[in-house]
Amino acid sequence: MPKQDGERDRNKRRVRSPHPGVTLRKRAWKSGATAWYGRWRDPDSGRELEAHLGKLRVTSAETRRKWAIAKSKDITAREYALERGEARLTETSLRSEWDAFLTTARGSVRPRTVGAYEDVCGPFIDWLETVRHIEFVEQIDRRTLSAYRNLVIAQPKSRPTVDAPRGTREPTDDRRAPATINRVLRHAKALVNHWRMAGLVPLLHRDAISEALRGVEQEGKRADPLQPSECVKLIEAAICHDAARFKLTRREHQVRPSAKTAWGTPRYVPVAPLVAFVLLTGCRIGEALSLRWDDVHLEAIDMAGRVVGEVLLEPSATKTKLSRRIDLAVSPMLRALLVRLHAQNGVTPYVFGGTAPLSNSRAVAARRRLIDRFDGPVFTWQRLRVSCACYLTNAPAIFGGSSIFRSAEQLGHSPLVAHKHYLGVMRGIPHDARTLEDAMGIRRVLERLVDGQTPGEQREGPAR
Repeated sequence: MPKQDGERDRNKRRVRSPHPGVTLRKRAWKSGATAWYGRWRDPDSGRELEAHLGKLRVTSAETRRKWAIAKSKDITAREYALERGEARLTETSLRSEWDAFLTTARGSVRPRTVGAYEDVCGPFIDWLETVRHIEFVEQIDRRTLSAYRNLVIAQPKSRPTVDAPRGTREPTDDRRAPATINRVLRHAKALVNHWRMAGLVPLLHRDAISEALRGVEQEGKRADPLQPSECVKLIEAAICHDAARFKLTRREHQVRPSAKTAWGTPRYVPVAPLVAFVLLTGCRIGEALSLRWDDVHLEAIDMAGRVVGEVLLEPSATKTKLSRRIDLAVSPMLRALLVRLHAQNGVTPYVFGGTAPLSNSRAVAARRRLIDRFDGPVFTWQRLRVSCACYLTNAPAIFGGSSIFRSAEQLGHSPLVAHKHYLGVMRGIPHDARTLEDAMGIRRVLERLVDGQTPGEQREGPAR
């Protein structure tokens, strides 16, 4: 009996597809060109998706079959994962979430940290888009982070390009320092963890991020504090720096064209008080630049009722977000210097800078001048902090047997850090030195700074 139209042979065996859920279709255009496409339903969004197999370099029948089977297995595994309770993948724009991260950072961290995020994580986002072809945050997985870590480690050190626009850099044959590599990985880890806490990277968890973006090993550096002779040399260079004057400025010449003598216009912004403050308190340079007169209590007393003064740092001004008390009893000369500064510009809100805090760029430029033009010792602001910690930890007569704990409290780190990095580094401190200026041997030069005395010859030192 002939079969009717549309009637199916019930006895015919159905052929099962080797790649269920994935279909391969061939398309032809009027021009005669043909192309193969793979279609499947996304288990997370439920939408029909397709891929141009020619762009994926899947060109033969055998490779198309293998690609479809692998895609089918991935879909099945994802469906099982969703049944176990894993979060569904959404489609959140990578670029929009990066902009949202910067907006959040500008309201919660310091501007310098935001700048570091832009410098480090900006290339990370570009790499995700251009190299890994990632459009959505949810597509980032552990393999992607591991590939980025390998890229960061393999990148060579760069330097400014000669005879090129400002900001242009070129690679060199040198490898980047481990500290630089860890800095890049640390900022990238902060960005990905921010997305993880927002629930935007369901393919990643805390351990996966930590392992994929783990830092490289770096050698521990021994603390290198300034020696007493270097401390004296530094304060003297700072005094000469502040005493430098213009011979005759253009404005002075316009006001008095016949003038031939200097009016005493300062050549640079004074930084000697800032240098002495950082050296004798161990503050970070950011904490010192943002210091307000409201945080300086010059009439504070100690346990014995003596007026010694103190500096109270608010949590918003410290790196650790913890308030800190800096006792000025360990440096009476610093208190005397602050008393003189308060009498001169106490009406302004900031200790260093006046109506506005002294910018970090000015502090960086002053440090370079002290080294290159005024024959000061090679130093960084962090080295001044380390020097203060070494003298406080190793001076036998300042804090006595509790030097590790008291110095750690003064500088705002743990006693373990003081014991590991600073104990036993500085030797030869006088046993009767009860103040930092005596331990560093800078009492006489500090007296000149407190009294406002300037050297007789106000010239720049020999350039290095």
